[in-house]
Amino acid sequence: MLGSYLLFYLQFFEECIVRLKIAKESLQIEFEAITRLFKCFDHTFETILEVLHANTGRLIVTGVGKSGLIAQKIVATLNSTGTAAQFMHAGDASHGD
Repeated sequence: MLGSYLLFYLQFFEECIVRLKIAKESLQIEFEAITRLFKCFDHTFETILEVLHANTGRLIVTGVGKSGLIAQKIVATLNSTGTAAQFMHAGDASHGD
């Protein structure tokens, strides 16, 4: 009886160690991605922010398919944070209707 409890706890701790290892690996991947992202913040990014901040009209965000869905979410976020934004499907934009 005692042996089965010990076996249970041993297996439980082994699973915890595996999960902890996976969590650390995931965090390492995220850390490396964020580190690469910081290198992208150059004068171009700053210029984009300045243009967006100076904008007095609506910001039009466009996309097709998956990028269109992401664009709609970006529009929702912009509108909820005080930046007037509108989604326009790229197909509709090219037709001019």
